[in-house]
Amino acid sequence: MKFKMFYLLFLIVTVAKAQVINIPDTNLKAALLAASAANSIAFDSSGSAIVIDANGNGQIELSEADAVRSLNISDKSINSMEGLQYFSDLQYLDCAANNLTALNASGYPQLRYLYCNSNVVTTLTLNGLYHLVELDCSYNNIASLDFTGLQSLSTADCSENLLTSLDFSGCPMLADFSCNNNDITTINIKNGAVQGAVYTYNSWGNNPLAYICTDEDEIAAVNIMLTQNGYSGVNVNTYCSLTPGGDYNTITGALIFDVNNNGCGPEDMPRCFVKLAITNGIDTSYNFTNEQGGYNFYTREGDFSVLPDFENDAFYSAAPSQATISFPVVDNSVATQNFCVTPNGVKSDVEVVMVPLSRAVPGQPARYKVVYKNKGNTEVDGTVSCTWNYDTFRNISNVYPAPSNVGVNLYQWNFANLQPFENREIIMTLTVNNTTDTTPVNIGDALPFTAHVDFTGSDALPADNDFALGHKVQAAQQLNYIQCLEGEALPDSAMDNYLHYVISFTNTGADVARNVVISQRFDVEEYDISTLEVLNSSHPTVARLANGIAQFTMEGANVAEGNGHGDILIKIKPKRPGRPARQVNGMASITFDYEAPISTNTETTVFETLSVDEHELDISVVIYPNPASGIIKIAADNLVSSVELYDIQGRLLQAVIVNDVHLDIDLSARASGLYFVKVRTEKGIKVEKIIKQ
Repeated sequence: MKFKMFYLLFLIVTVAKAQVINIPDTNLKAALLAASAANSIAFDSSGSAIVIDANGNGQIELSEADAVRSLNISDKSINSMEGLQYFSDLQYLDCAANNLTALNASGYPQLRYLYCNSNVVTTLTLNGLYHLVELDCSYNNIASLDFTGLQSLSTADCSENLLTSLDFSGCPMLADFSCNNNDITTINIKNGAVQGAVYTYNSWGNNPLAYICTDEDEIAAVNIMLTQNGYSGVNVNTYCSLTPGGDYNTITGALIFDVNNNGCGPEDMPRCFVKLAITNGIDTSYNFTNEQGGYNFYTREGDFSVLPDFENDAFYSAAPSQATISFPVVDNSVATQNFCVTPNGVKSDVEVVMVPLSRAVPGQPARYKVVYKNKGNTEVDGTVSCTWNYDTFRNISNVYPAPSNVGVNLYQWNFANLQPFENREIIMTLTVNNTTDTTPVNIGDALPFTAHVDFTGSDALPADNDFALGHKVQAAQQLNYIQCLEGEALPDSAMDNYLHYVISFTNTGADVARNVVISQRFDVEEYDISTLEVLNSSHPTVARLANGIAQFTMEGANVAEGNGHGDILIKIKPKRPGRPARQVNGMASITFDYEAPISTNTETTVFETLSVDEHELDISVVIYPNPASGIIKIAADNLVSSVELYDIQGRLLQAVIVNDVHLDIDLSARASGLYFVKVRTEKGIKVEKIIKQ
């Protein structure tokens, strides 16, 4: 009985070994049967030319197919590759110059070299070809290619097809590729394989190419290659994804504020725009939490320290206060590190900023935003107010949310339950007077606004409870720009304070802008980059700072076509150089989807001693009483155009357009101390120190 079972098993195995492969295409079968040691059709694992039909029965069997490693069946008038999938150990396949209309190469998992050029292929399937090194599919009718998972691909030629895009993001070994004479508009080579030189094989000509997404380190080389291929005006950047190309490691997590001081749990809300720092002991970069309180750092191998970096560091404790994560190699590892933040005592601190969202142009609407943020560690209730000169505006519209109270030159909004780290905003539109109105507004005028925040209890840092804005009137709108809200000229003492920048953008294109990326480079000789804070944004934003470059990515912003707006509000401290006068320069670039970046204006702020040259001095200006406890009076022989009030740190507290020879300024609500009053007349300027009692 045992002998019979053994014999039956032997028979089954023998039949299986001799199983014949069905090959319907007669030309393919003829080519395989023609293989011999004397030609170059088939080779085995040792590189020797072989006969495929080893037993000479005129058929190709599984065991015979298993012996083949390399196959050259080019120019054989083959119409179908059916049956060749059983050559499962094939590493080299040349089927060029045939009549193939479709090719599923996924049946050859060991394939390293594939040449299927000069056919009429419309569908080429490459799934699972993890070992594929070289591909030539040129001169076909292929409309799309999926390179996902081709992690060994080094060279590709897909010229002379019908392709509209190429995505090599999953090909970290790619060295060069050709794609001449397609209909390609976008190419993604952000894959960690840095194109560091111009190779002969990088041939991309005769495509309506508009955008290439690359790794950061290869942008310059790609631009050279574009020039070599006859292109100009192609946009090259890294913004097609928020993650790096190729392999990397990730440190991720969330920052949660423990509202009830009973341990972080699901009842505690995440906090947006809280800064975290990461360092490897040499370089430091920063990341700001998103709307879900999450953050991501992308790293190479090494030891990294991650810690929350609070603006008011003494107000909070974090658990852990610092985390150390080690990655011995780069292998796409993910380390999760959450931080639970608790208050140190009870500290209240709220700041307010008055933000212009458009230029002020005579006779045109101007948009404004009042931003207020809780920098303390306890929730607060209070009131935000905004004052301006009603006479310089024709009307007020689109105020949201609606004010709680409206007075003479004053709007007020009550707020409740403003949480630590939370920011809120008030949007309004005001139409500026024209040059011919009863109260004319002329180019060069400064429209004065003052925002104030007040709340129950005392503020630990009250200096930022007020914000004065002098909105300079322009001749025309500017759709994409950066503005320093403190102005163009500040006293030297203001270098110890934050400068606030708003970057405003407008989508003038014909399509919705799905993604917007704002990039701002800070000169480390001019700015203390460790002080950067993000206060508010029009859309959900991922904010990062590394190597002096801040990047604000608004993924999924969907900014409306034609006139859709957006903005981001940041603040940063200048770096004091140890000399009495200097300047800082702010400029940003704005990228909508895959369009070329738009450069903003350069915003220059000059720091200088708060004084004037003798030839500018108007000695007729008189300011009294001094010292003063309430009202100060200003009088001059010449027409006064504007008055500005500064504190001892050089912060502009109030700006008033006058157009008279007399003016009263009320200091009664100001804290006791030293102030500067700067009066500008038609003849000159007078700056005087005032003591508030």
